[in-house]
Amino acid sequence: MAMRQDDPARSAEVREGVSSLGTEAGPSPPRSFEELAERLRELLPRLSSAQRQLARRVLGNPEDAAFQSVKDLAEAAGVNQSTVVRFAQTIGLPGFPALRRLCEEHLARQAQLVRRFDELATLEATPRDFLRDTVELDRHNLSRTFARLDLGMWNEVVRALSGARAVYVLGLRKSYAPAYLLWYLLQLTRDQVHSVTPGMGTLIDQLRRIGPEDACVALGIHRYAQDTVAAMELASDAGALTVALTDNAASPLAGLARWTVLIDTASAGVLRSMTAFVAVVQALASAVAAHRGVESREAFAVEEAFLERFHVYVQDAPPGQAGGR
Repeated sequence: MAMRQDDPARSAEVREGVSSLGTEAGPSPPRSFEELAERLRELLPRLSSAQRQLARRVLGNPEDAAFQSVKDLAEAAGVNQSTVVRFAQTIGLPGFPALRRLCEEHLARQAQLVRRFDELATLEATPRDFLRDTVELDRHNLSRTFARLDLGMWNEVVRALSGARAVYVLGLRKSYAPAYLLWYLLQLTRDQVHSVTPGMGTLIDQLRRIGPEDACVALGIHRYAQDTVAAMELASDAGALTVALTDNAASPLAGLARWTVLIDTASAGVLRSMTAFVAVVQALASAVAAHRGVESREAFAVEEAFLERFHVYVQDAPPGQAGGR
């Protein structure tokens, strides 16, 4: 991508804006990539458009900042090299090397690196190569997603979904499938789990009773559905416990959520992978079932009785397949 040439007058405004940001906030340097992501979410509305582009690039692709030069990162983000340097200073870092170090440490903690999508896109792969790359990338998606999960935060989310008066689940377009799976699995373990499916102007109607005793889980990947963001805003304004399952720390869902689980979606083709989303959803539902203990077992027993009464499944299931949900 060609590097964007900033207007001199605009550059002066940006420098002035950057200076004022640093003066007002007096930020201490972020000590980890997680602190960096939190700092950027706070500053994002106040950054210039060029800096917002760069912030999204760093949050979505930390490998860029870890392994590229200032020049290469600037070209990839479509900004000036000077913008990269000022960007690092805006968030409380002495310069680009400190930003690079945070990204390198973040990747090192995950113990592996994902192969770059651009490199894969240039390969003239055979079907066998494509299948191999798909498996490899999904393995990395799973490793990175679960490696970055904070256990303390995870346990808080599990307790919230276990103890809330009601749980509302929402995901649209490509995110609908894992959202439906989460709703289906949670409603097996507890009562009052609602799948929010906007249509015919009913979004507000479905969420009008949500309050501080409830929880809302929103799923979304870039490009983010407007109705999903609107529902999350409504839930947040109502004081509900909000959870975002999303692909980027700069996602609008992350800015509205009390807890955010970042999920990798790299793929060997043009369609982004939802494998790690499904894995997180299954792990989350299983953790809620385990946390609820006896209550979950009682809910399963009631469900099983209804399944038998209405002959939902074929009776003569193969050995080892009985009782599956």
